[in-house]
Amino acid sequence: MANPLDPKCQAFALNGAGQVVGVKLAIREVAGARYALKSVTLQDETTGQGTTVANCSVLNRDGINTGLLVRMAWPGPGPFWDASALPGNNDNRHMITNGYNPGVDGQNMGPLALLVGEQSAPESDVLYGLGLPMNRHISFTVVFQERGAVVVDPPADGELLKRVEALEAWRAGVAGFFEEFPR
Repeated sequence: MANPLDPKCQAFALNGAGQVVGVKLAIREVAGARYALKSVTLQDETTGQGTTVANCSVLNRDGINTGLLVRMAWPGPGPFWDASALPGNNDNRHMITNGYNPGVDGQNMGPLALLVGEQSAPESDVLYGLGLPMNRHISFTVVFQERGAVVVDPPADGELLKRVEALEAWRAGVAGFFEEFPR
């Protein structure tokens, strides 16, 4: 499966105006976890329009929202984000209030993490590194999906057009046999 982190979530970056347009996030895979990260996107300072929220959802293997809560966690004295997770709001929107300094080389990451499951028993991989770099207002959209989902990457350029043309030719060939087919 492709990397669920959007390119804007793979390295800290500023644009020419000094606005945050990239952050460094990471994923901790949890052995036997029921849910995996499907996608993580950044709404940077321009597109986020001043919001500081992680909008989360949990999908079943068919892509239907399960309504399960995503927890926000922070580093604790024990193992990796152990015993520090709070349940999200009922609408799975987490306010991000923790600022951090990304460092001169942009390698420092934020102090927050997101996961599905209980405090010391995650049922998903853990997304970590969230926060507000230099206290700038950014937001995230995070989607977890049940493992075992059939995920098909889109076809390469030109391949989709060939597939559509083949389906159109098939439809035209069988349209005469079925009144309900569009002509």
